[in-house]
Amino acid sequence: GKKGNSLTRSNSINNHIGREQMLRTILSNKNLKGMNGQLVLPKLIWKTLGKDTNLIRLSSIPLKIFDRIKKLYFLNERDDHSLLILSQMEKLTFPKYSIRKVNPIFASREDLLGWEQATILQNQFEILRELGDNESALSILNSAAKWLLFVSKPKLDPFYLVKLESKEEGKQKVESTLRDDFKEKKLKFLENNEIGAFFPHLVDQSELECLKEYKSYDQMKELVDKKPYLARFTIGWIFSRMVWYGVDFLERLRNYEMAVLYLRILLSTPFCPGRRGSWWNRLALDVEHLKKKNTSLILAEIGHKDKLVRTASRQGLQKRIIKLAKPPRRLKIPQFLESKLKEPEEITIYGKLLNYSTGTKSKFLSITGEAVTVETFALEYYAKEEDWTGIHSENEIFKTLFGILMWDVLFAPVDDVFQITS
Repeated sequence: GKKGNSLTRSNSINNHIGREQMLRTILSNKNLKGMNGQLVLPKLIWKTLGKDTNLIRLSSIPLKIFDRIKKLYFLNERDDHSLLILSQMEKLTFPKYSIRKVNPIFASREDLLGWEQATILQNQFEILRELGDNESALSILNSAAKWLLFVSKPKLDPFYLVKLESKEEGKQKVESTLRDDFKEKKLKFLENNEIGAFFPHLVDQSELECLKEYKSYDQMKELVDKKPYLARFTIGWIFSRMVWYGVDFLERLRNYEMAVLYLRILLSTPFCPGRRGSWWNRLALDVEHLKKKNTSLILAEIGHKDKLVRTASRQGLQKRIIKLAKPPRRLKIPQFLESKLKEPEEITIYGKLLNYSTGTKSKFLSITGEAVTVETFALEYYAKEEDWTGIHSENEIFKTLFGILMWDVLFAPVDDVFQITS
């Protein structure tokens, strides 16, 4: 049964178990009870560590101080120190760069504590998601989304912009319904200002008082515009990233309605401007999943006008507009089609597929009679038909060329970008 499988999984962990692995084990068995109805967690921990294990209890105060010093030095919410260790061992060599610290990373102690707690919640969300505890993972996501609502700008709500685009002039008053829609989905939102109403039963509530400090949309927008690198060390940036991961999580559960709500919140905030194109594309797609093609088209058109949307995402929005902007929805062709790029030549290569299993990489019969991947099969075709010699490298060649040609730009002494030496 489930209990037996869980215990077997725990017993296989060796005595050198890492902190993250131990935490995953504990969380996966936190509600497991024995025949007498008592929690088996204490016994499970001892069984995992071994009978001859000696434990020393350390005071939490020096541990927190050391952990905070470490976070301040590495500025890495995942506590990944592998690159520094490899550099010190001379296994990796980094280029020399100049450090120009002009502004403090955190304007106050409260900002530091807020960023610290936000990263803890992000790590908890990822652990819970991997363990399959969807209910607790969604609880953290909803808490982060609530927080982001307080620094959002209602008039940037995509659905509000859709209403502005589609309303008859002077016929109706248009208002954003973003907060009301969230309140409808999650009851008791905004009525209770106690911190426990935001992050229930997840971490020590006293440590989350720092998350009650909100800055306005305009304050955060100014920070993102003027100090984009330092903006990454804010609660809002961490929560925006977490909610964005949550969109993919919800889409896998086919909960497109909540995914749309999360995307509306994200697009109403100033954080992570480089991701706005992806957010617009996913919002238009998820709305189409909800059988609202007209709204999906308008959202794609609005997103296409967003100046922060990057080229690749803009092309994705153009494809969606072309797909949906057909009569009777649209009688005129989109303006960007007037300067449409020439369509590439398509070449179809035929081969014998050797496996038909779902979830496995396709294999084809090569010229030499071996089973090869589709990439190798294509290389064989061009070698034979076009006398070409090629390699399968994904985008590594372009990345390498970009790094070489833009070397002086990548390592330019920009204020506040490089914080520590390698």
